[in-house]
Amino acid sequence: MITFSMRSLTLALVAAPLLLLGCDSTSSQNSGAPGGASSHGGTSSTGGATASGGSSSAGGSSSTGGSSKNGGSTSNGGSTSSGGSSKNGGSAAAGTTGTTSCIIDSSEVTAAIYPNGLTLTKDCSPYMVDSLTVHDGGVLTIEAGATLKFSFNTTIFVGQTGTGKLLAKGTATDPITLTSQTGSPDDEGWYGLEFFQGSTGSQVLYTTIEYAGGNFDAAIVGETGMPKNGVTLDHVAINSSMSEAIQVDPASSFVVTNCTVDGAPYTP
Repeated sequence: MITFSMRSLTLALVAAPLLLLGCDSTSSQNSGAPGGASSHGGTSSTGGATASGGSSSAGGSSSTGGSSKNGGSTSNGGSTSSGGSSKNGGSAAAGTTGTTSCIIDSSEVTAAIYPNGLTLTKDCSPYMVDSLTVHDGGVLTIEAGATLKFSFNTTIFVGQTGTGKLLAKGTATDPITLTSQTGSPDDEGWYGLEFFQGSTGSQVLYTTIEYAGGNFDAAIVGETGMPKNGVTLDHVAINSSMSEAIQVDPASSFVVTNCTVDGAPYTP
């Protein structure tokens, strides 16, 4: 006999803030005091573009100058290892240059908030995420190769009110990873994916789900009242689940193909 968690009745009421890597295209390192046309340079008595300013060895596009607080296209700024074109560095933690914003403005994905849907990209990952709720016409797309790391006791809820669609479409060479922030089998982990009656058309393909199933729920849950074959799971690898791997109302029956649990083929 399959029992279903009530976790959604409590967690879905909280629109938790999301802590994510910032990939803003505009840098916070603007015109600063050390460089540019400096107070020690210009056409001074010590020489035009001097050693301390202007376009000199210490200014302009130099190792300590430029037009940013810490330095133009320098070793501390520009599109360098600590800079990129964003406040925290390009589209990655180390600072590769990027122009796509990686900020999620809301933990709720609805048609009103994201009219064109929300896409979480590989370039902006790993995302540090609390619960996400996809409902009222919302579409959440997770790009191949993206990684999402969840805090304790958090979930992606899909289709709880109105319609909601999750499209996590990894590939054989670039799978998606959904895991806990600690990456440890010794803590409580995160809840996993929970689908409701409005989640018709959702797909989870070539995706690894790790350390999910907290609170004695499955890593993937299909609640009662879902339409038959409303969710497709293909090449999903569920590893180190805290409880069951997949828990689905038999009347709804997901389409499940080529899935594994800790490396062994999944059998309902």
